[in-house]
Amino acid sequence: MAPIRKDEAWDPTLYNILSIKFDVQHTGKTIEELSNSLNKPWSTIQEHLKQIGKVSRAGVWVPHNLSEQNKANRTITCNLLLQRHNTEAFFDRLITGDEKWVLYDNPKRVRQWLSPNEIPRSTAKPDLYSEQLQRVNQSLIEKWPAIVNRKGVILQHDNARPHCARRTLEKINELGWEVLPHPPYSPDVAPSDFHLFRALQHFLSGKTFANLDDIQNAISRYFAEKPINFYRSGIENLLTRWQKVIDNDGEYIID
Repeated sequence: MAPIRKDEAWDPTLYNILSIKFDVQHTGKTIEELSNSLNKPWSTIQEHLKQIGKVSRAGVWVPHNLSEQNKANRTITCNLLLQRHNTEAFFDRLITGDEKWVLYDNPKRVRQWLSPNEIPRSTAKPDLYSEQLQRVNQSLIEKWPAIVNRKGVILQHDNARPHCARRTLEKINELGWEVLPHPPYSPDVAPSDFHLFRALQHFLSGKTFANLDDIQNAISRYFAEKPINFYRSGIENLLTRWQKVIDNDGEYIID
């Protein structure tokens, strides 16, 4: 990664905003859109994006410069998943999830961008994630025991460190769950990223919360009021997106 030139305007606030934005939200923004959203010069946006490791593809910025091996892995994995679904429809026992950071203040003027004063956050630790998986399993036993006792749970999650940690793998094995293959650097085929959090961000836009309880209550109501078809469509859309990855020879889905 090339160093910033001394004459180049460097804005650490903008660096944090762009870093966190690309970490938790969908890709596919052009430099012009980012420039308008953040009220920053085109050249400044471009330089900062380069510094946080983003690359341009077909005029938009994506989270990773996919190697040929990355693209091959994405294509192969999506093809295998499509073939499996064609012989064994398994979405009725698929669970998925990820973490989403929510601000107290969500200004509309920068849409899904983080507050300039927001402190960069840490990620969930393996012990916490394992506890969450245990709670999910207990909820499944109470509400859908057939999935746990007969069909078997299939977990879809990405390759974040807490998901791959030894403690997490031990917990998944203890629960008897299967982990659905997921290619690295692929938020575009993770339902939490391309569907759930995208819709949630629209809901949060323009809202301000006074405290943590307000945030928790608002998000709980939001999810509770969503019809079951909202969640079903996010999972079922995997079929279309797997096919798009195959058709694109492993390149990112830009939408």
